[in-house]
Amino acid sequence: MKVSEWPRFRYRAVVVLTPKGKPVVDGDTFDCIVDLGDFTYRRRRIRVLGYDAAEVVGTDRAAGLLAADALADLIPLGSYVYLHTKLDRENLDRLLATVSVEGSDGNLYDIAENMIAGGFGTPA
Repeated sequence: MKVSEWPRFRYRAVVVLTPKGKPVVDGDTFDCIVDLGDFTYRRRRIRVLGYDAAEVVGTDRAAGLLAADALADLIPLGSYVYLHTKLDRENLDRLLATVSVEGSDGNLYDIAENMIAGGFGTPA
């Protein structure tokens, strides 16, 4: 899909630093500023749908840090991401979303597919 074909009622966002000054929270969560349209923007925490990554705390810390680095490489600070959101009823501070990025060819690529293919997550 080309960016120009992106459906209505979905959002474009820019990746920003977390309050801890990092580009991502962990291997499947990041902060961004969502463009809601009509010059309206909102900072939100996004949990990427489609895969689970190891946590950056606990017994899988090393794998979690590798996943976080991989996600930060896919969506570096200041990059645009394209969101199809769903409300997270368990944690109202974040949104769930299918997240895509624009490739050099102008097509959109799913973050979850890339993370799974790279071995940094398991399908959810």
